[in-house]
Amino acid sequence: MKRLFAALAILLVSFGLVACTQTLTVTDIEVTAPTKLAYEVDDEFNPAGLIVRTVMSDGSKVALAPTDYTLTGFTSATAGQKTVTVTVGEFTKTFVVTINAPVAPDAVQTGIEVTPPTKLSYKINEALVTTGLVVKRVFDDGSKPTLNPDQYQLVGFSSAAAGTVVVTVLDGAFAGTFTVTVLSAQTLTVGSPAISGEFIGGFGNSAYDVWVRNLVHGYETITTTPGGDIIINETVVVNDPIGTTVLGPERSVNVGTVDVPVMKTVRDKTYTFEIAQDLYWSDGTQVMAKDYVFALLFAASNNWANAGASSTAGRELLGYAAYRPAGTPRPTSVGLKFAGVKLLSDFSFSLTIDGVNLPYFYELTMVGASPMPMHVLTPAGTTVISDADGATLSANGLNSIPDIIKIGGYRYNPFVTSGPYKFESFINQIVTVVINPYFKGNYAGQKPTIDRVIIRNINQTLDVDMVIAGDIDLTTGVIEGAKIDKAKASATADVVFYARNGYGMIAMHCDFGPTQDYRVRQAIGYLVERQKFVDEILGGYGSMVDGMYGLSQWMYEAMRDELEEELNAFSFNPATANALIAETEWKYEADGTTLFDPVKAAAQNTSLPEGGIWPYNRYNAAGEPMIVNHMGTTNNNITDLIGVELPKGFKLAGIGFTLKYAEFSELLDNYYYAYELAPENRIYHTFNLATNFGVAFDPYYSVHTDWLGTWQNANQIEDSPANPAAPLEAGEKTLNELTKLMRELDPGQKDLYLEYWFQFQVRYNKLLPNLPIYSNEYYDIYNKRISGVLTTPFWNWSLAICDIRIVG
Repeated sequence: MKRLFAALAILLVSFGLVACTQTLTVTDIEVTAPTKLAYEVDDEFNPAGLIVRTVMSDGSKVALAPTDYTLTGFTSATAGQKTVTVTVGEFTKTFVVTINAPVAPDAVQTGIEVTPPTKLSYKINEALVTTGLVVKRVFDDGSKPTLNPDQYQLVGFSSAAAGTVVVTVLDGAFAGTFTVTVLSAQTLTVGSPAISGEFIGGFGNSAYDVWVRNLVHGYETITTTPGGDIIINETVVVNDPIGTTVLGPERSVNVGTVDVPVMKTVRDKTYTFEIAQDLYWSDGTQVMAKDYVFALLFAASNNWANAGASSTAGRELLGYAAYRPAGTPRPTSVGLKFAGVKLLSDFSFSLTIDGVNLPYFYELTMVGASPMPMHVLTPAGTTVISDADGATLSANGLNSIPDIIKIGGYRYNPFVTSGPYKFESFINQIVTVVINPYFKGNYAGQKPTIDRVIIRNINQTLDVDMVIAGDIDLTTGVIEGAKIDKAKASATADVVFYARNGYGMIAMHCDFGPTQDYRVRQAIGYLVERQKFVDEILGGYGSMVDGMYGLSQWMYEAMRDELEEELNAFSFNPATANALIAETEWKYEADGTTLFDPVKAAAQNTSLPEGGIWPYNRYNAAGEPMIVNHMGTTNNNITDLIGVELPKGFKLAGIGFTLKYAEFSELLDNYYYAYELAPENRIYHTFNLATNFGVAFDPYYSVHTDWLGTWQNANQIEDSPANPAAPLEAGEKTLNELTKLMRELDPGQKDLYLEYWFQFQVRYNKLLPNLPIYSNEYYDIYNKRISGVLTTPFWNWSLAICDIRIVG
């Protein structure tokens, strides 16, 4: 009986084992690249460190012997990068090796070049991962052989404590660095394109510099809500400045543009601000009314302008011209009083709007002010002198400007601020800020909870992948449909979206080269298949626009049908483009006399030679080729698409074309400041850019001739009654006139503002200083370890920082 029971038990066990058995299959392979990835010509392959595993259907992994897989693609016969393919049955994976070109025997090493590894964020006590790290020796003959890991040393990495860590790469006497971030549980990491490092206004900026400014500067008197309302910041202002408005005496003055001076009776308008007495700078010093007055006297001064800064601060206030007198060179503002700015007490000041500038549709923005730390940015003993004639600084008050703007100065290192965070560092394109314990709160009284925020430059093609993987917490302004779909499908990411208060465009310089003629700019519009950008880049998450407007603007919502009916949509039409250019100087063949023939262009221009001039190119009478030089940013699929699409249209019109990839900061320098260059040094005519509008849509600062020769009128366009950029039809107004008319309305004159806005869009559409491409839905994509990303067209993540929480 015992034997029978034992046999039955064995049978049952055997049956159970057979019933639970499943057939495992290979679902993929996994390859760890070998240690040696850099070779010299004719070297043999070294497989040391190469590991190949099969990934099984149950998730397990099995390491393979070299006889179980094949390697193809390695050759060291010639220099260059070689792709090695690992094959196991139907599965393949690749890795790349570099075959270094021989270095000349007499070449001298001058340094090393370091490409950072892919992983740049670490948890506490996590080990360094060097995947993606590339180190090259740099020689004076231009050669750059790649090194293997055993040829250099890594020094300085530690993940023992949260913060920014600089890792040094040593190759003998030469060194390079890369920076990693060690995250605490309360660190928010945001990915961005390149950051220029301009952390106070005045020198141009990118949206990513503005993020930093929003985080570290605060206590503005006038603020914007997430819904786009312009309001008094009641956390800062404890009285009702509107309720205490005082109207000044009536007077007659000569006002208007340089085009049509008129006489007008005006009345000045004064706002008095009393600020809270529990506001403090990040160093614990009390914020006082003098800090607001100082900020205006500083930013409005000729001293600041002479330092190379551009500022509109205080421009609408009484006495601005007297405080900032014209002249070449500009005279100093030291000792001059600013009549519209007065310090009334330790905690109150007044601002008076010059009646010349009233009415103004966005009036409240004229009296917006933010403090600057007077105790940090002025020499010891500086005082504000204020009386019935206005305010000024004591004689030495502006003497610190050279120190402020120098490398390492407050311009780049705003070490005492009033916002929710304190500036800590900007190293290797990584900005680190830490929570400001003295911050009282934003306009709603909210304070931040996250200890540390890091903004780091990342490869924009990988931004969403990095969020999904947890390498960064947030990437913003994503417009590509494929990326958005990937984020939506991910288990680790989430999205928030909103219609853009802005648009993407091909921006053009209107003061030199072919693009200075509005007919050429229109022709470019007819040679770009804009819908391809909407389809291929946006993937359905946006639409084309035909003017300077965004889908979220209330004006667009009100006038959508009229815009579609009136504006030129610039459909792809090479025949129309050629007809337009035939009216310009660029109407000849290379001899400068024979008229250009579009039929020849279509037949002969099959491929674009190096140098950008087509076999059958357009020329002017002087024999100069018509060529458009474009600058776009690296790692940007819009730039890539421009490089493909523009030549397709340009070849049919004989317009030469070159494309340079650049970092965003270099592009901005060329876009904003090329007007400073001598004509012979001007190169780039067009740029792919996007812009977001402020809540107060006031294009006066962007297109009016008052701003020619400054970075604000970046297109350098002039369209005035005295010098229209294109012929005026009956009743048509110039951009100069329309921007003035839009401004000079009472806040309640919404219908009239809308009419002038519409006329502005029609004129802008004709002149086309920028070729609008799209306005889109913006997607901010974040890892699910954070919450509270409550962004809107008017309220980006850096403004919403007090709502954001780390929950995972």
